[in-house]
Amino acid sequence: MDVYQPRIASAFQNAVSISAIEINSDSVNLVDRARSVRLRYESICAEESMWRKKLQMALVHSQDFYLAVSETSTSLTRLERKLHKELPIDILDRKQVLLSKYNKLKARIFGLNCK
Repeated sequence: MDVYQPRIASAFQNAVSISAIEINSDSVNLVDRARSVRLRYESICAEESMWRKKLQMALVHSQDFYLAVSETSTSLTRLERKLHKELPIDILDRKQVLLSKYNKLKARIFGLNCK
């Protein structure tokens, strides 16, 4: 057995160096792919940032946008006041009363969405 030990050790050493070369080659390929993906991601992020700035500038300078936001805000405020006036809710009410008011409110909201 001692006669074959140097050959076995040599064969083992060769196998280790060959697998290290294969692993190293795979590692390099993986690193290259990761670098490529990272560069693509950074490019996409830069593009997204540019488009976000363009959209923000377009919205800032859009009178139609401000008008739509103002009208929506006014409409929601008016609706909220009307609902509170017509259907006041006291959280100390019994469960059945709260549930009934909730169902009325839900029906009214769905009715508004249908119009």
